[in-house]
Amino acid sequence: MMKPLIPSLLLTCLMPWPLTAEDAEARFNFNAWKQDRGAVMAINEWHKENPSPYRSYFPSTKTESMEKWYINLGPLGIRNRMHDRTWSLFPACKELFPKALSDEHGLVFNNFEVDGVRKNSPAEGQLQKGDLIVELDGQRLLAAQHMFLDRAVDNKLVRGIEIHAGNLIDKAEGRGEIKVTVLRLPDELKSKSITGLRSWKQVGKSNIDSAGKLSVPLGQADVFRIQASNKKAGVKLEEVYLVNAEGVKMPVRISYKRGSLLGALLEVPEGSWTLVGDVTCKKATELKVETLPVVDYPAALKKHLKTVTLKLDAIGSFGDGYDPECDKVKNYAAMVAHRLATQQNKDGSWSAKSYASQSFYTSAIGLALLSTDNPLYDANIKLAAHYVANAGERDKWTYSNGMWLVFLAEYYLKTKDETILPALKMHVANCRRFVMSDYTSGHSDGGPGYGGSGYIGGGGVLALGFALASHTPVMSEDDQAVLDKMLSRVQEIAPHGKVPYGRSGKSTQTTPMPGQGGSCGTGPYFLASLIRGGAPLFTENATKRYSTAPFGSAENGHATQTLHFVWACLSTANCGAEAHRQNMSDYLWKFTTLRDHDGFVNQNGYRVEYHNGDGVIGGPYWRMAGYLMIFNAHKRNLAITGNPKFRTAARELPVVFHRDRAMYNEVMRSWALAEAYLGDKVPSEFTTAVTALRAIKPGENLGTDLRALLKQHAPVVAKSILASKDLPKGLAPAQLVELVMGVSFEASCHPDIMADYDDGLGARADKAAQKEAKAKMKKEQKKREKQLAAGKIDKVSHRLVIRPVSRLQADSEKAGGMDVGTALFTVKDLIIEVADPSKDYLKKPLREKVNLAALEGFKRGKPVMGEKVPGQLHVFDMKSGAQGRLLVKVTYSLAGIPISYTAPMDIPAPEARGYVPILCRVPVKGTVSEDYDGRSYCALIQLETGQLVGCEHRNHPAKYLLAGSSYDFEISPGSTWAHDLRAAKSLTPDHRLARVTSVEGVKDGQKLHDHRYDGGIELEEGTRIITIDLEKAEAIQRVFIQLAALQKGKGAPRVPHTFEAMVDGKWTLLRKGFISGMMPVIANNTKQVRLTLEVPKGGVLLQEVNLITQSPLVRKPAMSW
Repeated sequence: MMKPLIPSLLLTCLMPWPLTAEDAEARFNFNAWKQDRGAVMAINEWHKENPSPYRSYFPSTKTESMEKWYINLGPLGIRNRMHDRTWSLFPACKELFPKALSDEHGLVFNNFEVDGVRKNSPAEGQLQKGDLIVELDGQRLLAAQHMFLDRAVDNKLVRGIEIHAGNLIDKAEGRGEIKVTVLRLPDELKSKSITGLRSWKQVGKSNIDSAGKLSVPLGQADVFRIQASNKKAGVKLEEVYLVNAEGVKMPVRISYKRGSLLGALLEVPEGSWTLVGDVTCKKATELKVETLPVVDYPAALKKHLKTVTLKLDAIGSFGDGYDPECDKVKNYAAMVAHRLATQQNKDGSWSAKSYASQSFYTSAIGLALLSTDNPLYDANIKLAAHYVANAGERDKWTYSNGMWLVFLAEYYLKTKDETILPALKMHVANCRRFVMSDYTSGHSDGGPGYGGSGYIGGGGVLALGFALASHTPVMSEDDQAVLDKMLSRVQEIAPHGKVPYGRSGKSTQTTPMPGQGGSCGTGPYFLASLIRGGAPLFTENATKRYSTAPFGSAENGHATQTLHFVWACLSTANCGAEAHRQNMSDYLWKFTTLRDHDGFVNQNGYRVEYHNGDGVIGGPYWRMAGYLMIFNAHKRNLAITGNPKFRTAARELPVVFHRDRAMYNEVMRSWALAEAYLGDKVPSEFTTAVTALRAIKPGENLGTDLRALLKQHAPVVAKSILASKDLPKGLAPAQLVELVMGVSFEASCHPDIMADYDDGLGARADKAAQKEAKAKMKKEQKKREKQLAAGKIDKVSHRLVIRPVSRLQADSEKAGGMDVGTALFTVKDLIIEVADPSKDYLKKPLREKVNLAALEGFKRGKPVMGEKVPGQLHVFDMKSGAQGRLLVKVTYSLAGIPISYTAPMDIPAPEARGYVPILCRVPVKGTVSEDYDGRSYCALIQLETGQLVGCEHRNHPAKYLLAGSSYDFEISPGSTWAHDLRAAKSLTPDHRLARVTSVEGVKDGQKLHDHRYDGGIELEEGTRIITIDLEKAEAIQRVFIQLAALQKGKGAPRVPHTFEAMVDGKWTLLRKGFISGMMPVIANNTKQVRLTLEVPKGGVLLQEVNLITQSPLVRKPAMSW
């Protein structure tokens, strides 16, 4: 087992970069720039001049999308389409190549086609839309293969001529000018191709029977290709390189991972090169190597060439490698910082388009300005911090809420501004809402998304915020315990140091995953581990990933290249000066091309992944903030950039893999439920077995040990339960047996709104017709779903589906699966019977002997419409809003034990993506470990036995759940990550609600007094102030408000409202808000609360207001399942 450590690779991160006293403005007049291009600019105007590039997956076959695949050359002030002849493999690219620069063999000259010129830019008045840029500073534009010949760089082959262009512009910024050669053609020449300029020359030929080697001098060639005479020979080309006399060895690759080198047009760098490689084939063939020569521009084009000199901001050059103290870095950072500060709103926020609140990117910008350590921005930073602290925005997104906490905690650590502490404590409580019962976090507080698997990168930002806050006075012992569990959990799902997209990490790899991709989640988790002291294997492997070449994969990851890139660069900077230098040196072209002349940072299209999320994170501000933090990372001003005061050694932790932990937790949840249900009727065999289960030591053999123990004890326990007398009523003993042996029955009655839909296709329809029909069906399905939700469909066909599943798989490789055919305990001879006592839906009982083999391999996703699915027993119509109850009897053999019982099934019982209701519903009593809003996705249920059971509540069974209150729960076996909370009934509904003595400022105030809200309270348009007097001084911890539109059919309104408490004779802010729900407040003891609402036109219905006092329940850090 590893020792606690700060990995040795990180020791150098504690040493600062050597500082110099060079004047960053030696050649660049920063003050003049601020008055001109750096003047304040309306963000909407900037967006008009800078349309977003196409951000989805690379549109290799979609010409209309490829037209928007923009590459900005920011210092010049131009937006372009990039035409790279190595991208001729892609039909959309090839179709857009300018005909005037193409011949019968393809594109002859790489170029940028100008699509837009920005106002007040160096190119204004010099370049125009339609210009074809063929040279920069007298050099033709080279493909990415020509770059970085001295080292391996990831992603090089999915780049284009933008690398070379960026390098040339960088050098020009050192001089303050650049020469741009453009082809500006009259319309009549734009559609004419070049003819007779090039022809193929054979330079090598060899006959290959089964294997051979290539060694072909290419001469002074421009382009080459390899051709096989036998197209069906199955030729494989491996270890193919271009080598020259100086010993440079350049791998030959194509820019398309599914393509072949055969027949591809491949560029040759300048000079004399030899093609070498290994060849294998299944059938004999002749291989030919042919070249096209380097050519000059045809005479017909030369007279339309024009070279213009553009004056650039002389901010300096990066040079051959990254130096954080060079003039360019200082000037670049100063321009971005100035631009950000200039754009700040009076209230401290920044305005941009985002899926989240303004506090999301305001937090990023605050961090960026904080990283400068420049007193010039102190006022901006303080204003931003207090905006984020008190804005009261209800933002459901995990990532953005985590960023609020990161900023506020860093702000306190840097400034020691104690006035922020009450709000910081409230934000810690707020962020606890997003931590799911398995100690990961999903997309939002309402659920992880994607059928429960979710996107868990936001958990990294939450963990980072908690880690920073753990160095402040606001984190309780329980808060810190939750953080430690989050950091332990990340090692289970990412032992190789790369956090997966969803929370089903299946890897058992204990060596580092190569590259720096996936950093949107991994980076923050890694930094949290350094700051708090995380799990040793994850921390060490992540350190190796971020400090080991090759670099170049920082953008790799789903949704947004910006967040991946920023966190990867910050993580690498935390691994030492040399790692930071190497990583940055591979991206100097990118930093150069994206820096706009006006101090904004733009975005370009990159082929590394799907990056549509870049359009919703508050661009360009998040990108600008991230780059500013990166440029200041060497200063170590912040904990997230490596301040050594905030480093903690990794903790001693065993290595446990997710697949084993998930199965173990599934078992412990089910056994805890059975134990709580049985109470004092628990058989001694059960007690012996559960004691042994709790004593299993976690480690790499957890799954093996668990299976062995279950095989030994579970059948014995099952028999003892079936033999027991006087068991509690309500649940069949055989269902308790299913709990301890990991078997359950999915039982759904789902509306199939497409049951009567006919796509009109025959069995032999071609792919194009099938695709069109599928799109048409999806459109119709969405239409019907809306009609159903609006109550416009009277009767709907419903499918009754009942099928067995087992979370306990015999083979560790099947962990996470649910097939009973591969279960740890064998299921045989299954018969399912269904009766309808009302006869409304089933006139006579159903009986089916189930073919278990037919259920194998069924993958649950979104409910399938219009098709029969495994386990489907019957289809019947139900009226919208109707309810019923069926009786389901199952009879089968489980590991040789006869099982038979009848259980009720309430209908409808709809499915959701990745979710199917379970027949078994276990009634138990208990409370919750902390307060949960009704929209929360997860809850930790504390049973009367003291055990904590992780639950998900997709059906939102209560408006809120309060720690310390008593509840009757119904819980079903659930997903890989948690059980399913089906129902929750409060036994102490007034517990922790502040007692009200009087209410002023509203009619029907007695409803607030009595906590009775029948019909709600109507509020008219305008400012409405409600004053609530309490029976005694109470510590208000949370508030709950429920608002609704007065008009039926209207959605829930956004109503700005403020809760204040009378403290020491002054009204003190508790919380601001906009929408309904339960939220934490800045805790205060008070006898009087004031609620101010800005009611919009049309009025609003105030349905409920509750003031929730501090919980008496103190949860000690404990194991939860």
